[in-house]
Amino acid sequence: MRNPIWHEICSQDRELYGDICAMFDLIPNDISLGSDCNNKRVELSCHIVVRAFANTLPSTRCVDGLFSAGFQHSWLMTENSALIDVFPVQVVSSPLLFWHHPTNYVKPSGFLYQEDPNVMHGVYKHVGKWQFDRAVGLLTDFLIALR
Repeated sequence: MRNPIWHEICSQDRELYGDICAMFDLIPNDISLGSDCNNKRVELSCHIVVRAFANTLPSTRCVDGLFSAGFQHSWLMTENSALIDVFPVQVVSSPLLFWHHPTNYVKPSGFLYQEDPNVMHGVYKHVGKWQFDRAVGLLTDFLIALR
């Protein structure tokens, strides 16, 4: 059974969501993304995953911001205002798809996801900008090979 909101999401975004789910399931749990500025293994994060998907899927854009009670987070937005949370905070099953009309804030996604590009300053501080960009590039190459 599908939630009734499924029909409010355009077929292009539903198909894109299916593609993202299929690709996401093929990312190995132990994928090697290099080392951070402290010579520790770069861990897969929402910030890396979302950028790699945005690099691979031109009809999406990466959004950085805050989730729920202020968790630094990144997610995808489609050209048709669907929000795809590829690597959700504290959720086991993913990705998640929300219809996110920009002028209708009654929808849960309008409260849960708040854009704030400044969140990346903290991410770069812990990983290192060069190391972060390299990890995004490695995952992007992996996703391109899947397509």
